[in-house]
Order: sequence, then C-alpha cells, then structure tokens
Amino acid sequence: LASARGRADAASPGRDELDPYKAVWEVRRWRSVPGDVHRPRRKTIRLHSGIYAQPGRVFTVTICARERRPVFADRAFAAGCVEDLREIADRSGSSVLAYCLMPDHVHLLVGVDRLPLPAFVQRFKSLTARRWIARYSEASFWQRGYYERALRRSDDQRAAAVYILENPVRAGLVDERSEYPWGGSLVWDL
Repeated sequence: LASARGRADAASPGRDELDPYKAVWEVRRWRSVPGDVHRPRRKTIRLHSGIYAQPGRVFTVTICARERRPVFADRAFAAGCVEDLREIADRSGSSVLAYCLMPDHVHLLVGVDRLPLPAFVQRFKSLTARRWIARYSEASFWQRGYYERALRRSDDQRAAAVYILENPVRAGLVDERSEYPWGGSLVWDL
C-alpha cells in the first residue's frame, strides 16, 4: 500500500506546484543572476547611502549582542564601552544625544557630522569587541548588522532621547531611569 501511494504522489503534481502564490514567492525569493540562478538575495533594509552622511542628521540605532548574551551585565565592561562611545564621539564630531546599554543590546541616539553613521557604528562595535576580546579572550559578541531609523526634522530629539533612557524602566530593571547606571547623554543633562 505504501509503495502504491508513493507512486501516485510522484505521478501527480504536488500541492505546492499548483499554488500560484508559492510560485510568485519563489520567483521573488531568488535573484536572477546569469550562472547563479538559485542564489538567495539579502533583503535591503538600509536607506540611501547619502542620508547617513548628512551633517546634523539624527538617527536612533539599536545594536544587539549575538544570541542576546547579557554582556553589559559586567559593570566594568559596560563602563569601558561608555568610554569607547565618548572617544568615538569626540574624534568624529558626532553627537551622542542618548545612549542606553541594556544587558544584551545598545540603544543610541546619534547626530552625525564628519563621520557617516555606518562608520560610527562600525568603530563602536570594533572598539568594544577589542575590549571584550582583551577581557575574556573569546570572539566578538556582536550580532551582524544593526537597526537604525532616521529622525525627521520635525521629530522631537529630546523626546526620542527620553524614550531611549526609559528602556530600563519599561524592561523592569529599575523603577526610575536615574537609577540605571548605563544610560545617559554625552550632550544634554537629561
């Protein structure tokens, strides 16, 4: 009976072969490149590259630790990462309007000047990874990539900063944002 059923399935078209939506999805999923038809295409989530270098443009940025490891639970390491952030901001002319080092990810509100946002994030990840490797002798802890959102000119930057600083309260880590040691601003008194 099993072999008869197998032959019947092999002879008749499968359900997926008749599904027009699946066929459309498959076409969109694979890039049509000569010689490499079945190569998956990465989804582009970035803005036009010129936006990242506009002086005065402000971005919210979220960078996650690989496998959501609580790397910033180490207080000395977190303090060193804040110093790395301060150094990058001083050297690049960028404004770190707000930062919050949660146990397993980082939130930033960054205004770019001479250094485009991707280069700013790359330097931060590089410096903190070197600090991690020197401290623990193990590979970098950062997840690949990051998430960013460009603020509109009409967006309230201070409100965005306060929202970032409220993350530990929303996560239940502290009752008041002033109790959390790894959040603040390098520009404003918040």
